[in-house]
Amino acid sequence: MDRENPFFPVGTVLLGHEFHYSRVVVDDGQPPQTACLVRRGAGCFAGRDAIIQGRVWAAYTHLHALGSPCWAERFVAVARQYRQKSGWVGEASATSTPPGCQRR
Repeated sequence: MDRENPFFPVGTVLLGHEFHYSRVVVDDGQPPQTACLVRRGAGCFAGRDAIIQGRVWAAYTHLHALGSPCWAERFVAVARQYRQKSGWVGEASATSTPPGCQRR
C-alpha cells in the first residue's frame, strides 16, 4: 500500500487473488489514482490496483478478511466516523433506517 486510504496503512502488504472479466476505461486519458502496486497480475490500471475515492475502495484484488486483519478494525472505524458525522444514533432494526439506506 503506497497511498493513504481509510482501510490500510501505507506500507501494508496485502495477499489476495485477482479476479475480473472487465477493464477500467478512462474518459479523459488520465490514469486513475491507485493505492497499490501489484506484484503479479494486471491490477485495474497499468499494474496498479485499488482506486480510492473518499470511503470507496475499488479493486480487482480479492482479499480474505483473515489474511488482512487490520481491514476489519479500520472498516468499523470508518463506519463509526460516518455514523458520528451523519448524526444517526438509532439502532439498526427493521423499522429504523440509517441515512443513505432509505427504502423505496
